[in-house]
Amino acid sequence: MGWVENTLDVGASVDEKSAGQTDRVFLFNSPGIDPVQVARRPETFLGGDVDGSGSQPLPARGSEHPIYRSFRLDRYDVQQSGIVTTARALYSSDSRFRYPNTTPEPEVGEVRYGSGRAEVTVSMPLIVAKLVVQALPPQFSGPPQAFTQYALDFLDITEARRKRMWTVLLATDEVQDAEDLMDEQDNRLHLILGRWYRFQAADIVPSGNADFPYQATYTWWTDPGTPDTTSTNDRLPPHVALPPTWTSGLPGIPGSFFRPPFYEFVATSNNDATVAPVIGVMCPYLRDDTGWQSLIGL
Repeated sequence: MGWVENTLDVGASVDEKSAGQTDRVFLFNSPGIDPVQVARRPETFLGGDVDGSGSQPLPARGSEHPIYRSFRLDRYDVQQSGIVTTARALYSSDSRFRYPNTTPEPEVGEVRYGSGRAEVTVSMPLIVAKLVVQALPPQFSGPPQAFTQYALDFLDITEARRKRMWTVLLATDEVQDAEDLMDEQDNRLHLILGRWYRFQAADIVPSGNADFPYQATYTWWTDPGTPDTTSTNDRLPPHVALPPTWTSGLPGIPGSFFRPPFYEFVATSNNDATVAPVIGVMCPYLRDDTGWQSLIGL
């Protein structure tokens, strides 16, 4: 026998702004009911009608109250005495009955989204020139000779990166394939909805879902590059040279950059200080526009 609703044992509290709480009480009068599962996955328990013979699932967490539409079901409090199990559904208008710092269990097929921001330091190389005046050796006559020596210096720039995360559920037999595909795509550049991202492979951790016991959180990072922001108002010392500028190596990204998106600076000095260093850029990541589509769960 399934559940029946006890309509004689209810309560409610509402303020002048219609914010408040109410509850519903459901009873099971049969052995073998697991109170933890009732609280965790109520919609898997069927009942209804006056004798509990119905086929209606218990209301799911997050569902609306059937009468007070502004109230939603936050959680169940379940008590058991002998073969009688009492499940009290707690509704509120402001989620007051939800336990803090918890995330609802992902549903099968759900892709949960998250986002974050991080700051990174980019060291931009500069070429510094110094005029050196050196006297001639004693065996030579004439005035001191002037020549230019070069050195590399670096300017640290703080840049922002955005990470976008998708969490997916995995069945036990999908874990190995998920790991292999993530490792294959790790640090590759993906084109998603017209934007470029660098993919970062995820850890696989328990999900708490009985049917899909594992989850992976795929992460993609943005990189806007280091744009050329110089103007006629800049006042750099004449002996300091900025890196050359480049256009992006990825399609769809306009502009002029000291460091194009997803590229890294490369700078080399010559053993001969009278030869200027060389500054360039290179992209250490493979491009796989649609590689993200191969990841399990997307």
